[in-house]
Amino acid sequence: ARQGAFEAWRLLERLEGVLSRFIEGSEVGQINRLKAGQWVRVGDETLRCLQIAERIYRQTAGAFDVTIGPVSACWAGMGEGQQRPDQEALDQAILKTGMDLLEINPAEYAVGVKADGGVIDRGGIGKGYALDRMAELLEEWQLGNALLLSGPSTVLASGPGPAGGGWPVRLRYPDPAGGQIEQFNLRQGAVSATGTLARGVHVIDPRRGEPVR
Repeated sequence: ARQGAFEAWRLLERLEGVLSRFIEGSEVGQINRLKAGQWVRVGDETLRCLQIAERIYRQTAGAFDVTIGPVSACWAGMGEGQQRPDQEALDQAILKTGMDLLEINPAEYAVGVKADGGVIDRGGIGKGYALDRMAELLEEWQLGNALLLSGPSTVLASGPGPAGGGWPVRLRYPDPAGGQIEQFNLRQGAVSATGTLARGVHVIDPRRGEPVR
């Protein structure tokens, strides 16, 4: 178990190194610095994650979009009920958003962009993708009965749980005094939660550039 966990942490570190837009030289960071018409070679993990993101983008008619970076930046730091971003800046950000502006060439392991100023923000998929990959690795180590947590927001339950009835998971308000919202047993599934109470406005519909209520 200790060896398998060590390998899972090594995998997580590697994923962070290629997928984080905050790490200098990461593959996602390199994509974000591309100009219109430019391409960059990427590895298997980045390609796989972007292909999943593209599929979900199509399935949700654009409601889920990892290229939301320019729109998210307009709303950064704003809480509920605060002044809106400048509408002209928001309109310009929407024009820089959309998976259709991203080109993915699986055969060449390459990613290109069709417009300047795009920013991939894998915040909506990065944790889940990493947990999925770690669960796959633990399964190879015959450690398929495990609970994986990525901070307080995202949890993946692999296997039947400690007693076969699932893993106990609680959903609560970020304020300890706020109490519990829900408790359930999670089995072979995942839950991710967020809210504006602690983080302010950050769940955005990329098609409209407006917060989701």
